[in-house]
Parts: sequence; structure tokens; C-alpha cells
Amino acid sequence: MSETVRYDEEHDVLYIFFGSVAPGYEDEVYPGVFLRKSEETDEIIGVIIFWPRA
Repeated sequence: MSETVRYDEEHDVLYIFFGSVAPGYEDEVYPGVFLRKSEETDEIIGVIIFWPRA
């Protein structure tokens, strides 16, 4: 499984994705922390963190 990590410096958002891009949805698990889940399996396919530098 490959992972992709991107940081959007302008908006201070960190994106971490596991495997290939797939349709999904986000679940906020803590303020500013979202788990991206597969629409088909509910498996975690990524993490999005707002304001990681705060």
C-alpha cells in the first residue's frame, strides 16, 4: 500500500491518503481532524488535519 502526503501551506491543511484515490467521505473525529473513509467499505483511506502548525 502506498501513501501520499501533501501539505497545503496557504490553508494550513495536511492530507494523508492510503492507497489509490477512491470515492469517500469524511468523519470528524476531533476538532480539525477528519478520517476519510471509503464509500464502499467504510475502511479508512486517509486523514485530513486542519491547522497542524497551530
